[in-house]
Amino acid sequence: MAVPTDPARLSTVERTSMTQQVLHELREAIIDGRLAQGESLREVALSQSLGTGRSAVREAIRQLIQEGLVEHEVHRGAYVRVMSLKDRLDVYFAREAIECGAVRRVIESPEAPDLTQLTAAIDAMRGVARGRERVSEQLIDADIHFHQAMVGARREPAPQPRARDAQPPRPGCCCATTRRTRGATTSTTTSCCSTRSSSGGPTRSTSSPSTCACRRG
Repeated sequence: MAVPTDPARLSTVERTSMTQQVLHELREAIIDGRLAQGESLREVALSQSLGTGRSAVREAIRQLIQEGLVEHEVHRGAYVRVMSLKDRLDVYFAREAIECGAVRRVIESPEAPDLTQLTAAIDAMRGVARGRERVSEQLIDADIHFHQAMVGARREPAPQPRARDAQPPRPGCCCATTRRTRGATTSTTTSCCSTRSSSGGPTRSTSSPSTCACRRG
């Protein structure tokens, strides 16, 4: 059975950026337990408590439904989502798979990892948590940044520059490059469609890659 909301537990918000402020206040209330799991979220009661219009409350609730913090049922309305044990286990299972895989990539990579962002994320999380007894939205954000930095700690190798003679021909070009090796000498010739026959088809001529008409800009 849905439990009615006690307006005294919610703070009044300013009218500037109304929807975002309502969203922030409701999210904070859910995270720190002022709005309990299973508690009903009535637009009229919330709009009166927050000092806003119903439209801002409605939009905030829609966003919270997208975030998974609120659920909606026909004939019941919106209410704070009740997390089951399976939900919690699923979250930790996915988190374990992703983060262990990220750490394994760093360990096995021949490239030295760049831990600058990870160290900064740890320092930021410690700074936000210092002196706080409750989990806040700022701490949750800092924790998310920490895990993102850990997953992205592996530094990808820089792309190798492409060889000059590997430049592809321009669209419509039917050039072909042939390499011949005789002993210690390697010769390169390019068959170029720089001239055309009377029938309209290409007549190939031999030229160097630098003089090929199709490869000049």
